[in-house]
Amino acid sequence: IIRKEETSTRRRPFSRLAHDWQAMLFPDLRLRDFPDAYAQTVAFAMLLACASGVTFEGKSVADISDQLAKHHPLMGRALLVLTNPVAEQALTVPGVLREVLAPVRWEDLKGTKSAYWLMYEDFLREYDPALRRETGSYYTPDLVARLMAEFTDLVLKQLMGIPRGFASEEVTAVDPAMGTGTFLVEILRCAARTIAAEQSEEGLPPSLRDVSRLRLIGMERQAAPYAVAELRMHQTLRAYKTEVPETSCRYLADTLDDPSAQVLDYPELFEDFRQSREGANRVKLDTRVMAALTNPPWKERAARRAPAAWIVRK
Repeated sequence: IIRKEETSTRRRPFSRLAHDWQAMLFPDLRLRDFPDAYAQTVAFAMLLACASGVTFEGKSVADISDQLAKHHPLMGRALLVLTNPVAEQALTVPGVLREVLAPVRWEDLKGTKSAYWLMYEDFLREYDPALRRETGSYYTPDLVARLMAEFTDLVLKQLMGIPRGFASEEVTAVDPAMGTGTFLVEILRCAARTIAAEQSEEGLPPSLRDVSRLRLIGMERQAAPYAVAELRMHQTLRAYKTEVPETSCRYLADTLDDPSAQVLDYPELFEDFRQSREGANRVKLDTRVMAALTNPPWKERAARRAPAAWIVRK
């Protein structure tokens, strides 16, 4: 559609949508990459809605977006923006996904150990192996992430003199390439063990909620793994009988973007995106981070993309 619009003298809604998506969220996004970003974002937003208990029967995609936004505001807004009436009329993707996912019983899937691999990494391997290599989208096994988180927790406690480790108010942790949230989940589990050992069972949920809401930061530039990370974090908090905070420090943003660059005025429809990008920029400029755990993309690609000037200034 975008290629057709390039030679058309009529309105160019998809090209405009691509430019808006680029300007509001990802300045380095190439126009030719937008169709893939569109497809993955819509697919995983609707899968996230399914996993969050949103029923699809008798609902339009706009209705599904509204219901998703109650649990995951940013992804709900993304689905609404990308499936506006013009897009929904021109493409069959949203309608097909709605029909495919409507009969899915998420409770039959979420207990499967490989569910998250199937949701993103295995999907991407089959969908576009070249894109997987280009973006460095490789899932970190849970056991590896657990070892790294527990080791870092011990370093904080035993070598840095912070007895509560990740549970301490002194410690802000970040995964600047959070992918599907594996490291964030393991950090949260470390904090939960420390809190549970020093408090009653009743004291765990509010303390763990504060860790998740205030001191556990994640950034991800692709909407699909971001959606999976949201699902994993919500499910982990609920497993500890902890209320999911209305706000968090997880951002749909490019870690390497210059936080001081001028940002265009956001239309009201993009308000959630503005908040996400500004939140990520505040972290880059002002937040004192104690620990960083991540599995970043290949350094060769990052080296070519990194806006070295602002990173060096920091």
